[in-house]
Amino acid sequence: MRRPSPKTQDTYLRIVREFPRFLGRSPGPPTVGNLRLYQLHLVDHRKSPV
Repeated sequence: MRRPSPKTQDTYLRIVREFPRFLGRSPGPPTVGNLRLYQLHLVDHRKSPV
């Protein structure tokens, strides 16, 4: 198993921390739709290379 660089790990953690803020609430169990909206938000704001 490969280990991501410290910068990549920091980025992943930041994205996970910001998810509830994006939703405006605690996500509880996230839905596929919520995750997809967040993924598109990250791409639109150039925060993810997806």
